[in-house]
Amino acid sequence: QIAQEDEEIRVPKYLIGYQSWDYHKGHYDPLTDVLTLGLHLASIAFGLDFRKKDDLELFVNNRKRLYFLNKKLHPTILNVIYEMTHLYREDRTVNLQEVITKLKNYLKKKSMMKR
Repeated sequence: QIAQEDEEIRVPKYLIGYQSWDYHKGHYDPLTDVLTLGLHLASIAFGLDFRKKDDLELFVNNRKRLYFLNKKLHPTILNVIYEMTHLYREDRTVNLQEVITKLKNYLKKKSMMKR
């Protein structure tokens, strides 16, 4: 699921770096942004550098079980990352407003629990 360095992108694949296969195929829209931002969020959440093939492989191989990459993260955060980083556009979170809403709801519940 990871493209080689000079591979022509014919099917959805993860690319080294914080790039989207969509963009390389001529798609640039909110779904492209969702994937790119999801990769950045995942990189921060799991302490990985997706400019390194080994780090990207670790993420891709564990994408369906992100809990193992950082057991301290709340399931809401793990789910947001999972939904944002689907290779197939039709499976991805539709827009960033949906992501923001989920994160705000998570923060609201978290703050209510501290009271």
